[in-house]
Amino acid sequence: MVSCDNKEFDQAVIRTGPHKEENDAVKTLEGATEILNFECSGKTSPLQVVRNSTAAMQKAGYQMVHNGKEENDYLSVTSRKGDQWIQVYSSPGGDNNSITFYTLKAVAVMAMKQEMEATAEAIASELQTSGRMALYGINFATNSAAITPESDKVLGEIATLLKNQPDWKITVEGHTDNVGAKAANQTLSQKRAESVVAWLGNHEVDRARLAAAGFGDTKPVQDNTTEEGRAKNRRVELVRR
Repeated sequence: MVSCDNKEFDQAVIRTGPHKEENDAVKTLEGATEILNFECSGKTSPLQVVRNSTAAMQKAGYQMVHNGKEENDYLSVTSRKGDQWIQVYSSPGGDNNSITFYTLKAVAVMAMKQEMEATAEAIASELQTSGRMALYGINFATNSAAITPESDKVLGEIATLLKNQPDWKITVEGHTDNVGAKAANQTLSQKRAESVVAWLGNHEVDRARLAAAGFGDTKPVQDNTTEEGRAKNRRVELVRR
């Protein structure tokens, strides 16, 4: 092993199909990442590395997603088991191909934990830093834009924030998972964003400072094939304008 890079939360690009000049088959995933780089004797060919990796991943219960070539004719194999993705790619190098290089890239897909409490101060800090914040404390009745009572605490913090920052203008974005028809999801996300705007307007926030936008299932932050991923995609985001 020549290098090892571990991150609790980062992005990694994983190949999911053959390399092409256009519409390249890659997927950008977010979660816990691990990238390991190895060198071994040229007597071990890139094909041997990929075949051994494929056999090991299949034995561990992984499903093959792609097996072929990367850029620069690297041999590559990608597999998946639930939210865990692994890609191995290998190529010859050194004088007269005396060395075989290979990389193992692993991603455990997950959403970044919202570790801060959703207080007015914390939300303001995040909006000042990044301009947006996803909030998971605003909930709605199933297939409805009706806000549930336990959401009042977070909504109250947003109202306090806006009273403390009288010059700020905010767009409330609604997002859904991909369950159901796209048109219905789009309508639902718009109505939920409007419900949040209405709640704030009814609690002494000038509605002229607020806008509502629904995006349906078009901007997922996690994989919609798992319940955890769908839960993270069902969210309200605040965007500072």
